[in-house]
Amino acid sequence: MKNITYADWDPHAFHQMPIEITAVVTETLTGISQNASATAFPKHHDYSLEFFEFPRVLKPSLTFIAMLKITRFDNTPLTHDERQNNVMISVEPSKNVGFLQRIYYMYDDANESQTNETTQNLSYPVPEDGVIQIEFPIQENTTRLNIKAKFLESQTSISIHDTFYSASMTYLQIKKASQDVKAGAPLELNVQSNKPLKEISYMVVSKEQIVAAGKKKSTTFTLTPENSWAPSACVIAYHVDDNGEVINDVLRFPVQPDFKNKIKMHWSKNKARPSEDVTLKISVTEPKTTIGLLVVDKSTKLLGKRSDITEDAVYLFLHCAQKCNLWVLTDASLPEHIGDYDFCKYKLIKLMALCQCLIKKQTNTCLLSNFRSTETTVNVTVPDTITSWVASAFVISENLGFGVIKMPIELEVFQKFFMSLNLPHTVTRGEHFMLEVNVFNYMKENTEVTVTLDTSDTFEILIISNDINAMGNQRSVWVPSEDGRTVISQSNQKAVLLDLHFTSLSISCEEAVRRSDMLGPSINGLDSLIKMPYGCGEQNMINFAPNIYVLDYLTKTGDLHSNLKSKAVSYMREGYQRELLYQRDDGSFSAFGNSDHSGSTWLSAFVLRSFTQAQPFIDIDPFILEKTAAWIASHQKLSGEFQEPGRVLHTELQGGTNSSTSLTAYIMAALLEYQMDKYDNNIRRALNFLEFKLSEGISDNHTLALVTYALSIARSTDAKKALDTLNERSEQQGDHRFWISPASELSDSWQPRSVDIEAAGYALLSHAKQQRLLEGIPIMKWLSQQRNHLGGYSSTQDTVVALQALSACAMLTTGIETEMDVTVTSASEEIPVTYKIKKENRFLLKTKEIAATQPVGITVSANGRGFGIFQLNIMYNVDNSHSSRSRRSAQDQEAFDLDVTVKDDKKDINHLTLNVCTRYVIRSGMALIEVGLLSGFSLSPSFMCVDDPIKKVETDEGKVHLYLDSLNASQVCVDIPAVRDFKVANTQDASVTVLDYYEPRRRAVRSYNSKVMQSLSSCTFCEEDECDLCEKDGSSLIFLSCELFVVHISLLYCWLIL
Repeated sequence: MKNITYADWDPHAFHQMPIEITAVVTETLTGISQNASATAFPKHHDYSLEFFEFPRVLKPSLTFIAMLKITRFDNTPLTHDERQNNVMISVEPSKNVGFLQRIYYMYDDANESQTNETTQNLSYPVPEDGVIQIEFPIQENTTRLNIKAKFLESQTSISIHDTFYSASMTYLQIKKASQDVKAGAPLELNVQSNKPLKEISYMVVSKEQIVAAGKKKSTTFTLTPENSWAPSACVIAYHVDDNGEVINDVLRFPVQPDFKNKIKMHWSKNKARPSEDVTLKISVTEPKTTIGLLVVDKSTKLLGKRSDITEDAVYLFLHCAQKCNLWVLTDASLPEHIGDYDFCKYKLIKLMALCQCLIKKQTNTCLLSNFRSTETTVNVTVPDTITSWVASAFVISENLGFGVIKMPIELEVFQKFFMSLNLPHTVTRGEHFMLEVNVFNYMKENTEVTVTLDTSDTFEILIISNDINAMGNQRSVWVPSEDGRTVISQSNQKAVLLDLHFTSLSISCEEAVRRSDMLGPSINGLDSLIKMPYGCGEQNMINFAPNIYVLDYLTKTGDLHSNLKSKAVSYMREGYQRELLYQRDDGSFSAFGNSDHSGSTWLSAFVLRSFTQAQPFIDIDPFILEKTAAWIASHQKLSGEFQEPGRVLHTELQGGTNSSTSLTAYIMAALLEYQMDKYDNNIRRALNFLEFKLSEGISDNHTLALVTYALSIARSTDAKKALDTLNERSEQQGDHRFWISPASELSDSWQPRSVDIEAAGYALLSHAKQQRLLEGIPIMKWLSQQRNHLGGYSSTQDTVVALQALSACAMLTTGIETEMDVTVTSASEEIPVTYKIKKENRFLLKTKEIAATQPVGITVSANGRGFGIFQLNIMYNVDNSHSSRSRRSAQDQEAFDLDVTVKDDKKDINHLTLNVCTRYVIRSGMALIEVGLLSGFSLSPSFMCVDDPIKKVETDEGKVHLYLDSLNASQVCVDIPAVRDFKVANTQDASVTVLDYYEPRRRAVRSYNSKVMQSLSSCTFCEEDECDLCEKDGSSLIFLSCELFVVHISLLYCWLIL
């Protein structure tokens, strides 16, 4: 526990600025750090006092009732000793009437002077829950009340400035006997009045509907709440007197529903070991039930990230934004009272904010399935992590509706004896790092442990200790009971790049059985089509849109199997839920949601089109589609042109004379996909605009291709003319057809520009729409050749457009009979490899890894008939010496200026700061800065940078990704603090890259290093009892010629037979 003194404190300020607190905890044995952040709000006093559930107007001669809650300043309950003190209530009635009909919350003693009546002092004991019901009579002539509550030195107050109007001075008040109201349990109500009443009428309103009504002769009566009352209800009691005046009162209260649909769960065992198989047994009340199951690591709850599906969470969600609205049509005299509007609006805003907090981002932890019987089991393998897993669930059935588990269940995963490796994710050639093997012993007896590192021809082991127990590749240590020990070895890395988990760079033939044909590589890599981060609203769609075209294609060919469908649908559901986080309150979508100043018509159209196309495969809320479409339509000019009020993310849609044309074509295509008659006029105006632009002439190939596609799906008479013009501009290379656009400061790459991929994709789609498929085959071949080894392209848009086009045209090959032998011969393989491809296995992906030889010689031959794709992937690493240093050379012609400066200190080898400055000569689209950190370092938890133009920061295994709306000629600089996680000496260069996300070839790269970290030796990190071959000052006693890990990664080639 640490006490922190807050200096920026103003005791007279009504509101204090929140304090952001970040705590970092480092485990002594492993050196692993974990951090958590919290927001604290300064308090004036030690205790928080809050009035709630009190009337907004006074009714003289009746009782005033209010609830008061007392907690400690951190919202924890009062202790037993604290509750020995009473809370003091002072009531100051007044005859003066203010003209403002509202409620004032007062937190100090500053009240306006007035003539008060006798002050009434009350004292209440504090119950265990800290909630006190305050009740006292209101005098007949009282028109204003000042109520002050004081507990020890903390206090609060409220003032009621208004009285209920009644011409006859008749008042009515309704009260409930108990605080908690639950469906199915009796609710006793009591009605009081300052005059005798013969009969009382009542109505119960919930969710803007009357759910119960009746009349009572007695002033005390009982009602039984039903589930239809939940989540909140209003009981309206009223009486009509002989003069036709309506006397009424309203009682609002929450109602806890009683779910009839029950669900029970339990694990087959309460404790399990890592990687052990366990069973989760589930029983429900009704068969044919849909069950939603959520299993999360308990550590997320410890950090405050609650995601449990519980009755309280569901109840809170249902309670959001519920009001008791009632339209009254009557000839009786109904007093009109205003003044509650501000209060209700304030409460509604708070509830909406609370509802938004229920949205949690969970990955790979949720299961939604249908079960036919009332009992089922789920067999799972416990993850290899020592923690506790918390499972919660809900059910939905046709007759019993919704149900939720009462309490989540836990599965504890533990092992009495285990070890872990503490080492960086990657190291670079020439670096030294300490390999720490942490051995944990939770058994009752001390244990002697021998740690063995398997030998291999790819590395040698260096022993830096003269411990008698240190022999070759073995170290022996005694580990006491309930303790841990660390075994340390040193390594000198010689590989260009080493993944220390030794994950293969390719897939072996036996492990690579996947569906395959024209879309084979893309189907195989649905979960990782591009090597780019996707942390904004547009980039997230790479997890969503490609699955649509794969499922559509396989469904039409009749080749969709359940396992592939399940995988694709799960990706779509996850992408759909994640994308909703980027929808703004007005229905539009933007890169970063409500944090942006406006929505984007381009991104909204992209989402609208993708969500519409996904409806055959997953449930899409139609209200979301309609709200988005309406927002898009509202940004169309009378000329038919669509305008972009937000940031233009896509480089090719910003600036220039064709930007509005491209945007209008893109949006019209989305509205055509949506197929709603109400937008026919918008589509007609957009079509006229595009046809006019076509008649004027469109010089840009990308714009022309997009316009041609839009005209094709609109079945415009100008569509054929547009496609003919586009084809005339194409490039021919053998049996390939493609389009090129002028390169502008692009880095060398084997892949074409993203804009050229998109142009070819739109051209191929246009050929398909106009039934000119044979003319599109050369385009299809070219697009297939440009895919990366993951099955995608460079960015989101080119990948989505190209895959849609390929799936639309791949039907050409489905009817071809397949029966052939494919033989692959290479210089490094003594025996050729032959693959037999038949109708039954033509969709299976075959891969083979071969070693590189000089010169490279690979021969592929095929006999028989059929259609297939041969793809050669070459995997290699790049030497740092070929990349630019920290500053740009004068002769370099790059798209971005990029300067990198390192701030380090010899006295602190565990921290450094990286200063990155960049700018773009003109204006880029969304820019991405990828900062590779030095080996052994990670982003400091103290780093917080969300200032414009930096919109978002993400980290990923030694890298930091900074998202920027765009870059222009103004320089943007950011300091990136890094902290050491692992012990790495002789640090080698790392690199920083800035690129245009939608044209990744437009980039700049700089390498950097720290002189301090580069000069460190392995002995620097040794403790006194660890490295006997090191001097106390950190220098080495002998020349270390041995190496722990010397891993040579040669040039790898991988072929894929499709």
